[in-house]
Amino acid sequence: DEQGYILRTEAGGKFWSVSFWIPEEKKEYRRSLKTKDKGEALQKAKDLFLEVRGKVKQGVRIWDVKVNDLISEYLSFQQQEAEAGKKTKARVGTIRSQMKHFENFVGAKVFVNQLGDDLFLEYVHFRKKTSSSVSNDTLANEKSTFRNLLQYGQKKGYISRDKDWDFGVIKKANSRRDLIDLEDYRNITRYIKYWGNKEIDPITKDHKEFVRRFILILANSGIRFGEARRLRWKDVSVVKQKVKNKHGEEVIEKAARIDLKPEQTKNGKGRIVIGRNGEHLDELKKYSKWTTPDDFLFVNNQTGHPLDKKIYYKLWDEMLEGTGLINRQPKYTFYCLRHSFATWRLAAGLSVFDLSRIMGCNVQYIQDHYGHTDIDKMKPYLTQDMVYDEEGSIVWRG
Repeated sequence: DEQGYILRTEAGGKFWSVSFWIPEEKKEYRRSLKTKDKGEALQKAKDLFLEVRGKVKQGVRIWDVKVNDLISEYLSFQQQEAEAGKKTKARVGTIRSQMKHFENFVGAKVFVNQLGDDLFLEYVHFRKKTSSSVSNDTLANEKSTFRNLLQYGQKKGYISRDKDWDFGVIKKANSRRDLIDLEDYRNITRYIKYWGNKEIDPITKDHKEFVRRFILILANSGIRFGEARRLRWKDVSVVKQKVKNKHGEEVIEKAARIDLKPEQTKNGKGRIVIGRNGEHLDELKKYSKWTTPDDFLFVNNQTGHPLDKKIYYKLWDEMLEGTGLINRQPKYTFYCLRHSFATWRLAAGLSVFDLSRIMGCNVQYIQDHYGHTDIDKMKPYLTQDMVYDEEGSIVWRG
């Protein structure tokens, strides 16, 4: 055939074989036809050629791919997505970590088309056996990424489109976030105001000063933990805005404008946030030794490098211990600041549509996660809006 040829060798026992090139995969296809008759061999070769070409046109991969090769290609694709600003580098790091669990579970050298349809029903048991503290939320997120990986393999033709894996059902924790009690929040802001005053070690004192303002900026803007950590000075500015005081009079106050780029956000979509109490940015800029446009806001003041995550969590727990809130159940976390901001703003009369733009999530998410019960608790304290006193504590207008 002009698009391929048949051949036989002494080593092959004089059985005919067929060989032709598959340009889509840049590889030669060769298979024994298991016949010594030339005429029969030609017909088998033509039939096989048409069969293989048909599969290729349907997007089916002729040569099976191993798990580690699929993961490697998938991670390269995710890296390209991050470089194009479609997702954050932090998200790619999370996916990379999740891929290690996938590979450990199924095996690196296993062919992807050999993965059983019910294989992943055993994944929860596998993960909890190796890490008993892993949460169901984490497991559900990992399985979602695994499904995306396998769907990527199907789109690339490495896996049959007929394959459909059963991932089972993982019951997530209650999706309602935890609101920080108003009195607890006042205790937090008063405690951290004097946090570093008695600190002897200058490095720890610096850490506390930066984390203090980190907490206040999160509570005033509702941005995510990771988004705040990635902020540089070129992303923020202090602007003036009109608000009404408790007497209904218009006054000018400072606000923090935060311009989040797509690569800085969780969903890869940029947004502008106008947060309260822009004075926190002014104070931080005076304290920091690293204030050029490309410097990070929250840094090690000696090196200019971003603060390590462990420092945030260590000092957060120290703050909870110092305020007597360490035993609160469920435990307060940095995310509670974002949840509290959203609840406070809704209670102050902000629409779910405006809040969704500020928070960087859709309206349905706002409606699902921020319930009327918490908001109704806030309304007796509010007639119009909220402000903060000089300590950063909430005071109510009206």
